[in-house]
Amino acid sequence: MDSPLIRILNFLILGKDFDYSMTDIAEGSHVGWTSFRRAWKELENRKVVVRTRNIGRAKLYKLNTQDPTVQKLVK
Repeated sequence: MDSPLIRILNFLILGKDFDYSMTDIAEGSHVGWTSFRRAWKELENRKVVVRTRNIGRAKLYKLNTQDPTVQKLVK
């Protein structure tokens, strides 16, 4: 099964030790911006991703490895 949500999760799991801007995540997961925004809302609502810091106007995010559901996904 290949969906934007799965691609984004896969990208974040592979780079779970790093934080990324939303643009970097969309490009790295090969997801178009419109599809990315829809999937991103779902990830934020479920607390799968957390904002780590700001660099200028860019907000950086990473996988929420403290969440039990995320921990199971990573395994």
